[in-house]
Amino acid sequence: MSGAPPLIILMPGFDGTGRLFDPLLECAPDGSRFLVIRYEDDYSTLEQHVGHVMNRLPQDRDVILVAESFSSLVALRMIENADARIQGVLIVAGFIRTPVPYLLGLARLFPPDFIRLFSTKRFLTRPFFRAHGLSGDVLELLDSVTHNLPGAVIRNRFRIIAEAKNFPSFQSKVPMGYLRAKHDLVVHKSALRDYQNFAPDLFVREVSGPHFILQAQPRACYGIIEEFCSRVTD
Repeated sequence: MSGAPPLIILMPGFDGTGRLFDPLLECAPDGSRFLVIRYEDDYSTLEQHVGHVMNRLPQDRDVILVAESFSSLVALRMIENADARIQGVLIVAGFIRTPVPYLLGLARLFPPDFIRLFSTKRFLTRPFFRAHGLSGDVLELLDSVTHNLPGAVIRNRFRIIAEAKNFPSFQSKVPMGYLRAKHDLVVHKSALRDYQNFAPDLFVREVSGPHFILQAQPRACYGIIEEFCSRVTD
């Protein structure tokens, strides 16, 4: 590989657009160190998402994956395949087993607009997000991304998440980290223990905020990403 520092691959959450990384990238003094992944809307399987990211990785440079929420499953599949370019994986508010399984079950029975009932403009969720650090601009960004998700994308990603319970267990051969959102109502705190089974020496940090922790606390999260990358490359 080249002598350049590892490229940091930002892998998006459920929306798959990469747009929600904007607040984090605003904290980065050197944006060229990052590659933002954007998933295609017509992907219906986990393997298609994995293949998409693998095809975006540079051939001659090491990488460190930062996988947010939904992409935690994609990142796990990638390191299971043991690609030599991947030097480390930082999971952000991620999971292995299906989170909130009953909600997912209900969502699969309803039309895609079900998810939009819980968008950030609704009175049920907006006060909570504001109380945990999401600015008005970020709330508008979340709302825009949520409302523009095609119905097929919502159905396919719900199905992929629902099948997470069948994810095989293995020992990671690369350093792993877990960034947990202290007030995460989507992913249970037991997800941390699940990841410790994959990597007993798991690097762990917690930041006060909701599931959208990279958006609520971008500066703190950027510092943790830098810390993890330094540990991997030292």
